[in-house]
Amino acid sequence: MIINILLITSILFNVISFYVIWNTNRKLELLERYTSEFLTDLTSLQDKISEANRIMNEADRLGAFESDDEVGTAFKIIKDCIQSLETKQIDGEK
Repeated sequence: MIINILLITSILFNVISFYVIWNTNRKLELLERYTSEFLTDLTSLQDKISEANRIMNEADRLGAFESDDEVGTAFKIIKDCIQSLETKQIDGEK
């Protein structure tokens, strides 16, 4: 009788353990896929920021955008933001 109870308990424990491991693995695979997609998007964004910085530097190569008017002030803010973002690396290093 005791052996039957131990056997049933063991089988029940194994079934529950299998379900927990399977469910955790499924969630981990989903998170890995989302992380991979996020990293791809982040890399693409970094490339676009670099391109925008290059274009803005070309547009202002003669210093035509002065910061004393509205357009120049907006240009300077955007340029500063782009340069700040460009200095940050994907892995979090500054």
